[in-house]
Amino acid sequence: MVDKALNAYAYTNTDRAFNFCPSSPTMMPANPSHIPHPSPISLHTQLDGYYQEICTVILARQNPITGLMPASTAVNAHGNYRDAWVRDNVYSILAVWGLAIAYRKLDADQGRTYELEQSVVKLMRGYYLP
Repeated sequence: MVDKALNAYAYTNTDRAFNFCPSSPTMMPANPSHIPHPSPISLHTQLDGYYQEICTVILARQNPITGLMPASTAVNAHGNYRDAWVRDNVYSILAVWGLAIAYRKLDADQGRTYELEQSVVKLMRGYYLP
């Protein structure tokens, strides 16, 4: 009885209207047009910020010949982290790949897209070097 009453209940605010979804206990927007969409300019600015972070944190440390990420020099109470693992390289480069995909959808000149994708390809090819 209470479930039927909750499913039929609609909360209306001055800016948004929400309805309870019958299959989910969460509230869903009644009208998707009320959801603000970010402008392409703000998305491009946000991607540029991510690009700067990835360049300074990940790509600056990538070996220019092998494409692999260096091992950490940390030896602490939790263990010795001087060996680079394949897992760590793959996790690091996934951020670069994700940004490349985002730029592919947004960037018109494809310059940064190509640069980021080639960084990923360089790392993946580095695994096959003897």
